[in-house]
Amino acid sequence: MSDKTVRLSYRGFDDFDANTRGLNLQIDDVSGTVHLSKGVNYTDEMGNCNLRDLEVVSRTNWIRKAFWIENPAANAAMLLPYILEQPEPGHRLSITINDRHTVWFEEPKERDYWTDCWTPIPIPVEALKPGLNSFVLAAEGEGLWGFLIEQSCQPNRSAKSQDAGRNWVNHSLGANDAYDGEYLIRLRLDQYASLGIMDSLTVDIGNFAADDGVAAPLQINRIAPNLHADLPTDTNVTLKCRVGSTPEYHVDTWTNWFDAAQPNLNDEVSQSPSNCRYLQWQLILLTDNPLVTPSVETLEVEVDVDAKMERDPGAFQVSEWNLPKIIHGSHNFSFLPYTASRAEIFRKRWKLDDVIAGATSEFDRFLRLSAWTRHQWENGWNMGEIHFCPPWDGMLILELASRKLSLGMCTHFNTVFVHACSALGLIARTVVIGRHCVAEVWSEEFDKWIMVDTGGDSHDETKATYCYTRNGVPMSTLEIHNAWVNQDFDGLAIEPEHAAKRFADTLTSRTALFDFFCINPRNDELQSLSPGEPEHGKISYHYDGYLWWKDDSTPPNPWFSRQSSRVGDFYWTPNRTMIYLSESAHPEVLDVDLTTTMPNFKHYLVQRNDGDWELQPNRFSWKLILGQNQLRVKAVSQFGWEGKDSHVVLKRSV
Repeated sequence: MSDKTVRLSYRGFDDFDANTRGLNLQIDDVSGTVHLSKGVNYTDEMGNCNLRDLEVVSRTNWIRKAFWIENPAANAAMLLPYILEQPEPGHRLSITINDRHTVWFEEPKERDYWTDCWTPIPIPVEALKPGLNSFVLAAEGEGLWGFLIEQSCQPNRSAKSQDAGRNWVNHSLGANDAYDGEYLIRLRLDQYASLGIMDSLTVDIGNFAADDGVAAPLQINRIAPNLHADLPTDTNVTLKCRVGSTPEYHVDTWTNWFDAAQPNLNDEVSQSPSNCRYLQWQLILLTDNPLVTPSVETLEVEVDVDAKMERDPGAFQVSEWNLPKIIHGSHNFSFLPYTASRAEIFRKRWKLDDVIAGATSEFDRFLRLSAWTRHQWENGWNMGEIHFCPPWDGMLILELASRKLSLGMCTHFNTVFVHACSALGLIARTVVIGRHCVAEVWSEEFDKWIMVDTGGDSHDETKATYCYTRNGVPMSTLEIHNAWVNQDFDGLAIEPEHAAKRFADTLTSRTALFDFFCINPRNDELQSLSPGEPEHGKISYHYDGYLWWKDDSTPPNPWFSRQSSRVGDFYWTPNRTMIYLSESAHPEVLDVDLTTTMPNFKHYLVQRNDGDWELQPNRFSWKLILGQNQLRVKAVSQFGWEGKDSHVVLKRSV
């Protein structure tokens, strides 16, 4: 029996940023303190509507939008209506707040790209009150204003009056009186969010307690947290923990969350199942005053364990660990499942395997798929014979394009590319940037995400598709964004060669398109179009499910709720496998646990020493021979693609 204390310490930006967190938390990049985010969006819709879901506001046709605000204390307030149709510059719109304050908005002479429909209107904070707040919008004179509606039954906070406010209905909305829903009007208050949560990555206490990376059976006896935080009045920070016997959470192998500050904490810990080798903590920040936030400066956790070592000290020695650094995103990404029948139909109908046949590298596969996609259009950016904007369904888009029936533009080109990749089991996603839409793919070859632009060339004569590279290495969207922000273009180039010629005069200027960007958190539209916008990109984006990047040079567009400055939320690591070793009842045998980040995972392949690769489950036994032992593992997807292998080398001496 061996008594040991494992000490976990989190100090500074990098330590805290490695953990996943909700959108309401921020880490100061100078002090490294964790605090609640400032800027709260109030919204009752997701923007799931199109340009025909219209309500027209006039001198007599008024609309009303209400928001429930628990505490309106804020440094500033902004009403954010999506105004699809505007009158001539100079016309005014009145906004009456809670029947007592009126704000006037005058249509400007010009609008930029991001505010061509979204319209920020400052609102006096003193006009707001706790509870339900109403905003009545009416036109002055003969000007007409068009607002969008999302169909929904609840929460019934939108209404209209056709007689200048005398009578109101919360149904029969819209220009054709057919809607019961919510207007695309959002409210943003400059205040702190009331709640924010950070979850640690799973901590392998067994590995920390071992001298050589091979965990012995253990019992956790004590967990002692030490939290340093600044707690203004009406704020609080709670720390919770849970422990488990498997490297991934499962209801049968992990405890419930327990309060790490409760008096009988260690009584509860000592009653947890034996061999609870893994630990996870959770920070919960709260404020009842939206003008102040708690701040966590450091966190230390001491864990006392009894390790029941079965083997002789020095029986073997680990000489090499080659395990990947895995970055976990804070938010879910919905992958197209292997079982989706339409994915297989898409793959066969459009002969996608033939498109990538003969590719000389993975990068070449992506370039071939991108070029093939762009060549499906002879007249891009044309509304087609039936004047229709297809939704983000790659197969439907291609069927309509082949008959020249509908619009094809950058969103459609890159959607088809992403869905073609996904149908083949390659990892890809759509990315919205300024006035444009591109894609990103996960490259095993370069071990990173790379941007691919399938719709950047509007000239049907050239149809150039391209990637940005720096010193020969393909770049991600964030890397291109940073190049533009820093005006750092050394080593920047465009590939392949014909695209480089096409964009030779705009090599650096095109990076300005990457001023703002977001990722679409799904690539499974072939299976289900919802959730999302019915006509992504036809008009300026309004769906509130995208994840937008923000940094010091990129203040977030206030009408979107989901914003993050955590690189890992955008650039997480797929297709990697982790190895966990532990003692068994036999000194010459180790238990091996595997986990993987591969989507559409099928099975593991394992190679012992120089033997053949064999199928293995996520837990198996490894019998050691005298001398050197090597274990290599990798994940294989349902599509047959293999991830990079991880390996460990150890020497058994007795």
